[in-house]
Amino acid sequence: MKKLHFLSLLFLTACSLSSSIVDLSKSSSLYIKVLPDPSFGATYGKTITNFNGGTYNEKSYSLAQQADGKYLSTGSVLYNAGQAKFLLIRYNTDGTVDNSFGTAGPGYLLITIENTPDFIYYDFGYAMKIQPDGKMILFGDSNNKSPLWNDDLGFARLNSNGSYDLTFGVDGKLQVDFGGDEVGSSGSQIAIQGDGKYVACGHSSGSGSGDTVIARLSTAGALDTSFNGTGKLTLDVSRMVVGVSNDDGCSNIAIQNLGGSAEKILAAGNYVNGSKTAVYVTRLLSNGSTDTSFGRNGYFTSDSNSSIGAIYVDASQRIYIIGTINNGSNNDFLVLRLNPDGNLDTSFGTGGKFQYDFGGSNDAAKKMAYLSSGEILIGGTSDINGNQDLAFVLLTPNGQKVNNFVNSSGQYTIDVGGTLETDELGDMMINSSDEVVIVGSSLVSGISSNTLVKLKITH
Repeated sequence: MKKLHFLSLLFLTACSLSSSIVDLSKSSSLYIKVLPDPSFGATYGKTITNFNGGTYNEKSYSLAQQADGKYLSTGSVLYNAGQAKFLLIRYNTDGTVDNSFGTAGPGYLLITIENTPDFIYYDFGYAMKIQPDGKMILFGDSNNKSPLWNDDLGFARLNSNGSYDLTFGVDGKLQVDFGGDEVGSSGSQIAIQGDGKYVACGHSSGSGSGDTVIARLSTAGALDTSFNGTGKLTLDVSRMVVGVSNDDGCSNIAIQNLGGSAEKILAAGNYVNGSKTAVYVTRLLSNGSTDTSFGRNGYFTSDSNSSIGAIYVDASQRIYIIGTINNGSNNDFLVLRLNPDGNLDTSFGTGGKFQYDFGGSNDAAKKMAYLSSGEILIGGTSDINGNQDLAFVLLTPNGQKVNNFVNSSGQYTIDVGGTLETDELGDMMINSSDEVVIVGSSLVSGISSNTLVKLKITH
């Protein structure tokens, strides 16, 4: 089974630029503080869990908050011989595991997509959204075991108590086959349109070279035939943008609402250009056709040697691309901002681009969130301290680095799992009090465990 790592996420929010933010970013005497919240989690701002006693690897990729303030994280349990199941964990508002939730054990559920009598599962969970009615839609990939044991895009919908919603798909589940081996990735996202329909994407190797695949489902969990006639769309992105059919795939879906017209779908991922990878974003009309008014003939493409972590759409319908770019020696944080029409917003960063090296280290930007001040927090990982830790920088709304963030370096790292261990950032969110909640994983003693962290940012 072929796994490519592409990333995605929908984010809508408002931001405003004030003179106080600009003055603060230039201050050398006043530092913005970042500290773990000691009242949160099992140990000083963090909770590390492995529900299999440290026997199997567990990873969390997606984070959501229920109406009662409790947190849900979605990911995978990775068993022997490549087997896996979706993992859904619920935490109390104080960051401890909610032992009142779950059927597999206190605090968690194991979800399977494939309906198989052999009890051997290859279900990898990546993304989740909570609907206004409290139901949860989960997305990943799932092996169909017939005829060639290929992977399909996999979906499940759960009621708020964690039981399967039997009004969705077949017994609350759905596999979508494009005729090949279809996979999501550890950064994949699922989007919910205004009409409640679901859109997700992935990578398919059915054509030899990998292609982008996109599916849209009805609220009942059936393929929506008003999308490309079948509910499914395959795009050979590399052929469209460089004229050669190389490998490409999609990990991020977002919905753009330009007002006065139907919502449009943004699909983003990576494609191969020669021996290098690059990022693409394409825009689709509601019927699945390419919107050629976007970017260049329907596509925006980035510099070579870059990869995507996530995309976001702000209240002005501008598009943020979060990812990684190689500087010739190592990888840096990368943030791009596009105008709503798919062209670089040159008022952001330097010519529409922010690039940052933590200090000769390999760095990867994964997610972003807005502070109450309008500043932009970029989160990811860095191995600047000799092992891979969570890493953050803060930007002004126009993409300039806030140099007094934490200290004079303007950067912050936190070691979650311990010295010489590897931390991963799966997802993050921020509230109006500038408290950042992060899910991910940490490799501790050779086994990956789920992590939940809360940081408090104080100006």
